[in-house]
Amino acid sequence: MELSVLVLLLVVPASFAQEDLEGKMFVFPKETNTTHVILRPTITRPLKEVSVCLRSYSELSRQYSLFSLSTPTYKDAFLIRFQAPTTYTVYINRGSIVFKRDSKPPDWSHTCVTWDSKTGEVQLWVNGKISTKGYISGKSSIAVKASIILGQEQDFFGAGFNASQSLVGEISDVHVWDYVLTAEDIQTVISGDHHGNVINWKSLLYEMEGGVLLQPTNLRKSVIVSIYTLIINIPHFKYRITLKSMIYLFCTSTVKNNTTRNPCSDGVIKPKKSPWDFK
Repeated sequence: MELSVLVLLLVVPASFAQEDLEGKMFVFPKETNTTHVILRPTITRPLKEVSVCLRSYSELSRQYSLFSLSTPTYKDAFLIRFQAPTTYTVYINRGSIVFKRDSKPPDWSHTCVTWDSKTGEVQLWVNGKISTKGYISGKSSIAVKASIILGQEQDFFGAGFNASQSLVGEISDVHVWDYVLTAEDIQTVISGDHHGNVINWKSLLYEMEGGVLLQPTNLRKSVIVSIYTLIINIPHFKYRITLKSMIYLFCTSTVKNNTTRNPCSDGVIKPKKSPWDFK
């Protein structure tokens, strides 16, 4: 037993960290072709069933990768791609399927995708609600040798990143199983009581590359509470930072000679590219 443990320690690269990330999130702050997180899965045999669940947040209007699993044979062995505001595309080996959800939620989304190679059935769950089932024909499996990347889409095994497909946003609570989750399982995953046996967020083996940040998931809530109290009063305007971490100008009325005048009849003015550009 001691020898087995020693061998396991030797094969784990020193650059990889393994820890319980409950209450934490990966933050991908900007569009690049370098920033990503590598996950080390526990796969002992080819996967004929897969379930992937994660939480994510992004304000991107373009498509981006939520989860990218590549093998030497298939670059998109298991890829979840999202196109705002409502479209998911799931790629599994040589097949793909498109799902539509009802509407884009205002904040974090909890996404689960399940696949059964025997039937070809693929299911998408968003915030505990199932989408229409789909099917990818052809029985296949996912190889033991797998590269799992967060924040980028792999155009070939372990690399080939494109900034236009990168995630700018946040990811948390990533779990992967080697079986199909039931409806009851999905609910326990959402509540934090069901953890993956291939990838487990509470015992995650990972490596961060580029400018990825690891932050508390409650940071967003605490920042929102404090920021919404920060209102800078100047004549005719109030500058306020919103949930989206962008600055909007809200016009306020001024009273002169017993009359009310609104200096900005347009209402909300969105900022330039930089959230600090007031021009």
